[in-house]
Amino acid sequence: MSEIEEDLERHIERVEAELAELKRRVLQKKLDACPVKVGDIVRSSRGRGQGKDHRVVDVDLRFYTTKPWVVGSPRRADGTFGTGRRHLYSDYELVGKEGEKL
Repeated sequence: MSEIEEDLERHIERVEAELAELKRRVLQKKLDACPVKVGDIVRSSRGRGQGKDHRVVDVDLRFYTTKPWVVGSPRRADGTFGTGRRHLYSDYELVGKEGEKL
């Protein structure tokens, strides 16, 4: 490989690293501004789990327009939350923030 090609490869690697860092920063800013956080309690408003409470275990910001999509673990009959994951998408309402007593 010539010296010019090696210089170009190093430049491309540096630009790709900078781009990855900028993408990480943008995602972190979206997460910080997001109204729903991991650990919050939401109530499903559609589907077979309608009216059931879920603890948010993941927030998907790829489709964030008015409400972010969330994945939650449903509340069991004894009041604890299970380990199953349900995609609630944007069909939920916020019931309580993380750490609040319900």
